[in-house]
Amino acid sequence: MQRVDHRGPGDRTVLMYLGGVATILAAVVAFTVYPVELGLAHAAESAKRVVIAVAEIDATLDGEPDFIEYSESLYSALAAHRVMPVRNAADNRVEHAVSGALDCYAALREAWQIEREGAWDPLVHGDPAYWRSFHHAVELPIEAPVSPQELRELLRAEAWAYAEEALSIVER
Repeated sequence: MQRVDHRGPGDRTVLMYLGGVATILAAVVAFTVYPVELGLAHAAESAKRVVIAVAEIDATLDGEPDFIEYSESLYSALAAHRVMPVRNAADNRVEHAVSGALDCYAALREAWQIEREGAWDPLVHGDPAYWRSFHHAVELPIEAPVSPQELRELLRAEAWAYAEEALSIVER
């Protein structure tokens, strides 16, 4: 008995259709997942203003920081963030990064206030797990107890990492 091969022009058409569908699917996934990187989504002006407000928070910590000035800057950024519309993927990424930065800056303010009030307990407030449990964006990868000054420096560094992420998106 001889085997009959039924491959013909119809089989090539099916393969071409499958290849076309796979190509279209890959393009859709790329456009959906990477619109910012592909230059399809840009941050709105409102998102840029919020990122500037976050950068101004950090600027208040340069030199001899003032608690009142820092707090006012933080509250201004929080208010701007609250009303920021999220219209596209770039705005969404900015919103996520700004949320992280503001959470870290809020933890920094809380720690600073506890120290100013003389209520700093090294066993409670010096424990990084305390800050991680109350602030979703705070990572503090260390486990050793920290001083108030060390904690503020670590929180500022974490907040600035989030702020830099937001800045990189709005500068595209």
